[in-house]
Amino acid sequence: HAAAMYESAQKDSFWFSEVLKASDTGVFSKETLDRELQENIALMGEDEGEARFNQEYMCDFSAAMPGSFYGRLMQRAQEDGRISNVPHDPSSVVETWWDLGVGPNTATWFVQRVGRAVHFIDYHEAGVNDGIPEHVRMLNDRKEKYGYIYSDHVFPHDTNSRDHATGKTRRESLIELGVVPTIQATTPLSEKGYKADGIDQVRRMLARSWFDKTKCERGILALKNYRRAYDEQRKIYSDQEVHDWTSHACDAARVGAMHRPIEPTYFEPWMHNMQQPYDMMEH
Repeated sequence: HAAAMYESAQKDSFWFSEVLKASDTGVFSKETLDRELQENIALMGEDEGEARFNQEYMCDFSAAMPGSFYGRLMQRAQEDGRISNVPHDPSSVVETWWDLGVGPNTATWFVQRVGRAVHFIDYHEAGVNDGIPEHVRMLNDRKEKYGYIYSDHVFPHDTNSRDHATGKTRRESLIELGVVPTIQATTPLSEKGYKADGIDQVRRMLARSWFDKTKCERGILALKNYRRAYDEQRKIYSDQEVHDWTSHACDAARVGAMHRPIEPTYFEPWMHNMQQPYDMMEH
């Protein structure tokens, strides 16, 4: 991702980095850029066509990813200053939210609830060879290093599945090592179904969320870029997500959001101006 590469280069004196908009380079005439913008809008609609043009030609890293589930909400969090330094509050407990996969497909959020707000204070992705013992060691290491006092460790329903190598469920293995998991049920909240309800709950939660920009950097990037698949033939976004590196962080956030769902009538005042704020998909 260009934004991540640029930010990385900015931190490393070995690299030269510079942002030049297409309009600054002299390569494209104004007429060419105007035509490209109009062609994007014709293909993808006004909002997404303009967003894609601003990303690709104007180097606008703040623009929401076209087709993103959570892009506009994360952009709003950035604009509101809610992606900043969010320190651990020693007086509050820490929840962990998991997407428990194999090796690097395991993602963990560390979250504190402060009043009505949700503070994302830390994020972790497992190593290639990590299993249950390494996950538990990671929890203990953070507890010792940062003073985290854990409450619920919220895991997806497949934590009850049996590991053929050990003959035990992953839930049983966690308990043996001192971690008692809370298994998030897959009971839907509405007729839309469990997964759509989960995405809806993440969107509600993001309206009141704060993120530590350093410890949660990769998780934030995942939330910004988690997106629907694009149907090239029909020129529309499908109902299916792109399953890539962003999926694990977003699945873990969905597990946590469904653990304590926000009431259906709740929304932030500024969301009055967002079209269909609780739809499953971003527009």
